[in-house]
Amino acid sequence: MISLRRSALATFAFVLFSACGSETIVTEVKKEEPPPPPPPPPVVSSVSVAGPTRLVVGRVDTVKATARAASSAVITGRTVSWSSNNAAAVTVGSDGVVRAVAPGTAVVSATVDNVVGSISITASDASIVSLALTSPATVLVGGTAQIGATARDSVNQPVVIRSITWTTSSPNVATVSPTGVVTGVSAGTATITAAVFGAVASATITVTPVPVASIVVPPYDSLLRFRFPKQVVALAKDSAGNTLQRPFTYTTSSVDVATLDPNGLATAQGQGFVTITASAGGKSANLRYFVPSDSGLYVAVVGGVAGDAATASIDQVGATSPTTFSAVIPADTVTRFNFVTSNGTYRVRGATIGATSGTAPRVPVGLAGIALLLGIGGPAPTTLGPP
Repeated sequence: MISLRRSALATFAFVLFSACGSETIVTEVKKEEPPPPPPPPPVVSSVSVAGPTRLVVGRVDTVKATARAASSAVITGRTVSWSSNNAAAVTVGSDGVVRAVAPGTAVVSATVDNVVGSISITASDASIVSLALTSPATVLVGGTAQIGATARDSVNQPVVIRSITWTTSSPNVATVSPTGVVTGVSAGTATITAAVFGAVASATITVTPVPVASIVVPPYDSLLRFRFPKQVVALAKDSAGNTLQRPFTYTTSSVDVATLDPNGLATAQGQGFVTITASAGGKSANLRYFVPSDSGLYVAVVGGVAGDAATASIDQVGATSPTTFSAVIPADTVTRFNFVTSNGTYRVRGATIGATSGTAPRVPVGLAGIALLLGIGGPAPTTLGPP
């Protein structure tokens, strides 16, 4: 006898017959049906954006997007794309961080599965309560320096500064540009003031001269003669080799050989060597001079009686003293006249002797000799008599 059993599940029966034909064994094999397919993912129906509606320029905040299905159920795990329609006012990053850049309004949007949600954010400047300046203590004459300004609001947060009004108390000492660049004009101090929407701050700057790096002495004539004062010339230089206008101080190693006036005019006082030092800005240089015994053109008038008037004259180019001298004849009846010359070009005109009363010459005489002494050598060749 064959027996077949069925169940709610699909059943396959295998019938085995025994050899004796008296017993039957039935084996059932069950096959399970596959699970039903998962439900489709929810469809994004709306996107909402939460975040600040106002933001101070220079500050940052965060916006958050929420996606919902038609049933209002929150949908998670979806990619959010951010954008701003006015990045000049408000920017937004891929992480939803918004930053106020400049005053204005921007619409920040979040896109999820092509569904867009947005929020309007207005950026504005905060009220400036305090203003602080950072500036160098000193500026060189002709040099420049940038002054920095920092503004803060009522909660001590930094505020972006858009425009500053700069002024200087002493334009002849230091000037300031519309961007806060200070330029040194002359030595002294100046107060630089910045004003921003009623907030005011000041900084005092000292303008100092450019340091003197060296004192340079141009080539010079080292011979200093009697009756010929000589101007000492020295130049103050900066590290770049530029000539600086600086007051000089002059000193002499021996006032018995040469003296100096405050402007560096050297005058010979006695024979010998002398060192003149020119100093400015902490630097100095030396000039070495030699003063010979004397120099000039000498004319000797011989004859006459002691007490008579003697006169000698010469013609010369560039004479630095009168070309005619008069004197009373001394006891030895020889009178010597010293004509200081600037060169060796001269011509003797003559010499006379007359009474002191101014009457006609008593004894006409000639010239005894002419000699030119220059430098430290002996007298130059002598010319006797008028040429």
